[in-house]
Amino acid sequence: MRRVTVRMVKSRWLTMVLVIVFVGLAASALFFAKKANDLKNSRLDAVQSAQVSRANELYAKIEKLIIVPKETETILGVHDSTTELGKNPFFKDAKDGDVYMIFPESGKAIIYRESENILVNVGSTFAAPDPDAASDDGDDVPGANSEPVD
Repeated sequence: MRRVTVRMVKSRWLTMVLVIVFVGLAASALFFAKKANDLKNSRLDAVQSAQVSRANELYAKIEKLIIVPKETETILGVHDSTTELGKNPFFKDAKDGDVYMIFPESGKAIIYRESENILVNVGSTFAAPDPDAASDDGDDVPGANSEPVD
């Protein structure tokens, strides 16, 4: 009878040790996962902060050359002639590395060459027609639904 009791005590002791080890490992995993996530978020914040600073710096330089729209949503990019956008006629005088700013609300676009502090091109933008939009039957255009005149 004593052997059974000793076995039961050893078994319970082993079970408690295993549970404590498992809980410790799970807590450690959660701790390090949170630390990794915090580190990733802080790096993202630093990158975004640097991008915002760079955008504000460019905005200030361009603003000295032309009146720039005050919009919250601005598309900022670096010209690359190998992309589809680089083949657009608006970018014909742009060099790789020129900065473009697109202001969707006001419909303006600017290409700026920082190395020479010049505006390469300034123009208006337009939204391409949405092919998925409902078709217009032309009721508001005079003669749109009429037969061709001989």
